[in-house]
Amino acid sequence: METARVTAILGPRQAGKTTLVRRIAEERGLTYVTLDDDTVRSAALSDPYGFVLTLGRPAAIDEVQRVPDLMLALKRVVDDDPTPGRFLVTGSANLQTLPTIADALPGRVDYLRLDPFAEAEIGRQTTSVVDRLFDPNPLARATDVAGREPYAEATIGGGFPEARMRAGRARERFFAGYLAALVDRQLDDVASLRTADRVLDLLRLVASRSGALAEPYALGRVLGLDGKTVRAQLNALERLFAVRLVPAWSTNLGARVTRTARVYVADSGMLASLLGADEHVFLRDQTGQFAGPLLETFVVNELLRQAGWASTAVRASYYRDDRQREIDLVLEAGRRVVVVEIKAAATADRRDARHLAFLRDRLGDRFVRGVVLYTGTATVSLGDRIVALPISALWRPAAALPRGGPAPS
Repeated sequence: METARVTAILGPRQAGKTTLVRRIAEERGLTYVTLDDDTVRSAALSDPYGFVLTLGRPAAIDEVQRVPDLMLALKRVVDDDPTPGRFLVTGSANLQTLPTIADALPGRVDYLRLDPFAEAEIGRQTTSVVDRLFDPNPLARATDVAGREPYAEATIGGGFPEARMRAGRARERFFAGYLAALVDRQLDDVASLRTADRVLDLLRLVASRSGALAEPYALGRVLGLDGKTVRAQLNALERLFAVRLVPAWSTNLGARVTRTARVYVADSGMLASLLGADEHVFLRDQTGQFAGPLLETFVVNELLRQAGWASTAVRASYYRDDRQREIDLVLEAGRRVVVVEIKAAATADRRDARHLAFLRDRLGDRFVRGVVLYTGTATVSLGDRIVALPISALWRPAAALPRGGPAPS
């Protein structure tokens, strides 16, 4: 707000946007209004420009996606007076991808994403592991207990504040209500869908294969819908922050690479609810049918949430080629690359790092580090610039690990 005329905080409902914005409004003396209020929304719909003018002093507008024409009104006002910090707005839909809003304020608005809590935030860590991964001497530590048990509560609970304060049936009721509101109230804000009643079916199908390729025609065959319809529904779910699409990474490595994005449910607690999985299922699953996708979804979301406040600006993607080489996350900062593989197992060896080594050998000096995140207790070198880390290293205080060096005692 010190530099941008309009600051937009985007993220799913119940992630904490309103709590944050009301606190900022109180501290900075901003007028606060919410478009969830029927009277306020009616006034904004009837005369967007006049509504903005009546706000007077710097103002905070909650749920701005409910009146898309307000963004053009904001543009008119901040063009007349380009003073930074004029407006703070929130959206429970991604304004950058809404056709009615995306181009309304080019160069006049800074977009910030507020996800549900990362585990690092719950633990009150003020640094991002993403910065440490790009440091030649990243930080790491061992955890006390091997296996899935240390991660069960965080994975099944997810990051929504209300969900983390509940357990058992009470948490199930939260997610049931959340998903019902998503379909019944929020879809109309982002899309006109002829088959809106099937969106929850699509979300459940995505949940059953979280981390798989987002192939609309393949998903459509399962649901009895055409591919274009499924694509529109996926776009709507992404705009509402219910799913996260991770694009394929491509560079000229001498292999034919997959171009289709991967799709994840955007919160592991929501995923657990959609799958009907609790901590008992997570811990006792011997096949990996539930535990693997749940843990991978949790870790991917943890890393991408922490990327949001990292000092290092990164682009996230995944790698897959025609030789069946796959890497869960590729993080790029300029030309520097960190690659991450995620395992639910409590052991890791060089075989688990072979695809990371493939990229290391192809990328040369661009390759900063390869990381195998696993449920073991030790930090172990798996070769030049490749290390196995306990998943807990993503959020726990740590000690320095020399570049490519041995595991600390």
